[in-house]
Formats: sequence, C-alpha cells, structure tokens
Amino acid sequence: MYNASTDRLAAAMGALHQLRSLVWLSHHIHPCPEVVDALENGCPLLGAVSLPSKHSLSTTSCNTPMSNVHTIRLSYHVLTDIPLAYLPSLRHLDITLTQSCSGLDTLLRQVPQLQSLSFCDRTYQPQDELFRDLASAIARLSCLTTLGLKGTSYNDWGSSANIHLRFALLCEALRHCPQLRRFYCDFQITAERLPAFLDVTATLKDLDVFHLELDEQTLDAPLLRDLQRCLPAGLSVLSVSTLGAFTARNAFRELHNHFRNLSFLNVHADEYIERFGHEDSDVLEDAMIEDAMIDGAKRLQLLGCNSRFYDVQYLLYGDARVAALLPWTMALRHMEDSGCEGWNWLIQQSML
Repeated sequence: MYNASTDRLAAAMGALHQLRSLVWLSHHIHPCPEVVDALENGCPLLGAVSLPSKHSLSTTSCNTPMSNVHTIRLSYHVLTDIPLAYLPSLRHLDITLTQSCSGLDTLLRQVPQLQSLSFCDRTYQPQDELFRDLASAIARLSCLTTLGLKGTSYNDWGSSANIHLRFALLCEALRHCPQLRRFYCDFQITAERLPAFLDVTATLKDLDVFHLELDEQTLDAPLLRDLQRCLPAGLSVLSVSTLGAFTARNAFRELHNHFRNLSFLNVHADEYIERFGHEDSDVLEDAMIEDAMIDGAKRLQLLGCNSRFYDVQYLLYGDARVAALLPWTMALRHMEDSGCEGWNWLIQQSML
C-alpha cells in the first residue's frame, strides 16, 4: 500500500510541469527517491525547494541536474551530502547540519554566486572550524547580501580563548562582507565584546534587517542609543534578544524617531524589571510593555515581544498613537505568512 501510494504521489508530482516552488510540510510522508526523480524530470521550472529533515535530495540520490533551482531549504548530516553538481543555478542556501559542519570553506568555494546563506548547526560540536571556514570563504562571496547563523550560541563550550577566537572570526567575516543587507546570528555578545561588535556592525552601511543576541546585558536606553549610532537610519527590521532584563520603557520614542522606516520591531528579554506600578498580572504587564515598545512609532506594522507577534494599528482619532492588537496564532513557515520577505526571514531565523 505504501509503495502504491508513493508511486501515485511521484506520478502526480511529475505532472506539475509549471511548478515553481515546493514547500513540503508533512513529516509523515517523506519525499522519497521516486518523488525527487519526478521533481528532477517533470518540473523543469522548479526554482525553490523546502523539504523536511528526512528527504532524498542528496549527492547519492540525484541523477538529473535541476537547472532552475535557485533556492533550497534542507537538512543534511554533512556538507558533502548537498548535491551542488546538480544545482548549477543555486543562489539561496538554507541548510541545517546534524552530524558535522566540517568543510564549509570547500562548499562555499563552489558557489561564488551565492546571494544568501542561512546556516543552522545542530551538531553540538566545537565550532572553531566553522567560524574559521566562514571567515575564510565569505570574502569570495561578493554577491552575498543575506547571512543567518543559528546554533552558534554555545559560548560555554571550550575555553575563553576558544570563545574569543570565534568572536574575532565572526567580526573578521563581517568586515569582509560590507554589502550585507540582512544579518542574523545567535552568538551571544557579552558586555565586554559589545563595543567592538557594534563598531564592526557600523561598517555594514546597507543593512536593512538586523538581529543582535546579547548575553546578560540589560536592554536599556543606552543600549538602544548605541544601536542608533551604529545602524543605518533606513533600517526596516530590528531585533534584539537578551538573557538579561528589559528596562527601556521610556526609550522607544527616541528609537522610532531615529529609525523612521522601521516596519518590524522584535524584542525578547528574559526578565522585566519594571513592573509599571501594577500588581502581578501578566496580561496587563505585557500590554504595558508592548505599548512602551510602539510609543512614537511612525511606520511600524509588526511588533514582536517574547515570541508573540502583533499587527500594529494606527488610530485615526484622538492623540496620534498606535495600539497592539491580538497576537498572531499561526506558525510562520514561509514568506506569504507575513506578507513581507524581510519580516518572514527574520522570524524564520529566530523561531524555526
């Protein structure tokens, strides 16, 4: 029965001659070799492929070049499993590694045309080689405008010298990529390293989407002013996460006045020190925090607060202000969910 169902599915997929994008959400039915063969041979216009962790789009299974595929979002055990020889038009690479990250430099040398790289390390192994390969290869990726690095926050692994080396290599990589427009990295920046990191960030003059992951720093007014100093005023998406506390209740009006094109603001803090004068009431406190974050907003359309996302509504009467509505309940997986590619890219990096 399973084989018969697989055959029917493969036949159906192979008949989708106009298919341009495939997002496979099922974790019960896996894209087996027959399905991959059908995609290779029957879908000549296919450009973007996103498959679950178990799939057959690999070096050992591919038989036919997928000449139009420019985007893949896939999980692999090791980098040599990626069938680059069958993906000559690849420009957007979003991968998760589960066994080893060795060989990133060699891989990236084969795709000098790469425009975006999102890399998630789930190997739980030391990452010195990963950061060294990234710093070595990124200077050759002259077209790269989008960089997402996930699974890099293992700061407690190795000696302080190892952690300092990874930080230095991350800064070196950014210096070699001044054309970046989107940047996400969950490497936790300590208070001691923050000034140096912000100085490097200030060289990225074209940034449009930016995420900062802090160790235990307080998210306060001075920190927000530092971000205003180092980030382009035309930034449209800003995200900050900290293991520390949120005390910036009265600082967001200044932030919105500086970043006048900001359409999405996302903040995560492990602790909220200010109780805004109210008793213990999570709903009321959350509402007050959200109101503080949108105070003075000009063009803000989406607000993220501790993994909850809200549409922002501008009132047409009374004082000019904005109000957060009910949070989104949907699980965001691809661009159409939010209506904005930049928003959804940031959400995918931070949540998936």
